[in-house]
Amino acid sequence: MYMRPPPVKTNESDHKDARLEEFVKQLDNYDIICCQEVFYTLNSRKQRLITYAQKAGFMYHTVSDPPSFFSGYATDGGLIILSRFPIVESSFGPFPYGVLSDSLSYKGVLYAKILVAQDRALHIFNTHTQASYYGVDLDNFLATFETRYFQLKCARKFLEEKTQNAHENDLIIFAGDFNANGQKDNVKAKEFREQVKHRPQFDELLDELENEYGAMIEILSGHGQDEIVDCVKLACNGESPITYGDVETDYQGNIIALETVLTDAEDLKTTQSLDYIFQFKRKAQQDRLNLRIKEFHQKNILLLDNSKEEDEKSKQITEQKTRENSAFNSAEVKAFLGPRLEIKVESTIVEKFFVEGHKFTQLSDHYGISTELEVL
Repeated sequence: MYMRPPPVKTNESDHKDARLEEFVKQLDNYDIICCQEVFYTLNSRKQRLITYAQKAGFMYHTVSDPPSFFSGYATDGGLIILSRFPIVESSFGPFPYGVLSDSLSYKGVLYAKILVAQDRALHIFNTHTQASYYGVDLDNFLATFETRYFQLKCARKFLEEKTQNAHENDLIIFAGDFNANGQKDNVKAKEFREQVKHRPQFDELLDELENEYGAMIEILSGHGQDEIVDCVKLACNGESPITYGDVETDYQGNIIALETVLTDAEDLKTTQSLDYIFQFKRKAQQDRLNLRIKEFHQKNILLLDNSKEEDEKSKQITEQKTRENSAFNSAEVKAFLGPRLEIKVESTIVEKFFVEGHKFTQLSDHYGISTELEVL
């Protein structure tokens, strides 16, 4: 939500209070909300948002932990999860460190276990990882890049810990600002490559940066152990949509920045995809699900006689029935397994949150992402 502590701002003003007043008008459209960059230091906006949300029916919430007094951090991690459904468990997994200005924020991963319907749980994780700070200082640039990789590894470990006993019918979602660009045309990396073209020591790092999305998925999936569904990418036909530094074409055909009040000057027109909703299909969950399906088949195999082999006709009936029930979508299998919480991937969209009548044109420097859940 880009509501940093005062006096931090971009350009002349971030219009934080006015944007908060506009944002709460959107609350009725959602049931669960994950926010980033709602910091509590030297302002009341986080508490005001929670109060507004409670009045709108969000009776449950959890926030990232505040840092200890002697920690050296200036503020919290800025994370909130708001829910209309009961949050039965929550915790915060802090990152060990950040670098440059991110080192002032006690960042990490916020987790909530939410009972959505019929005893089915949503395990939801919310994060905001280390940002990249471009410049000609190789050490600082490298530090932001490596720190984000390390934080992703910490996030993976935290997710493993919290979902190791997740029911096979539960849903696991990881959302937030991951600061890893999923756009195929990584404008930021190309611009920076041009700036440092006489410094070949940057080349290997920039090659890796242009493929950072793949590296992020590799880390978060446990090197392929779990399946990850990038919901908004899948809903957009395999293309990661722009969520930051968007552009438009003016009447003369020039490409111009779509948002200029909140976006840093160096990020204008960089068309980045940094925000995601990931569905995690843990291997342990899938193994338990397969065992349940196998159990269903064993209970439904037709046997003529315990002491004799099936005749050919009965064998064909058995094989046909097994094939019919092999798919998870079989009505009989669904009834046996019980209600299952799923994400409607095709419903996932980018929420641009444009506004009119203000000095700012959208509710945050980043777009949001929304999706729908269903009980099958």
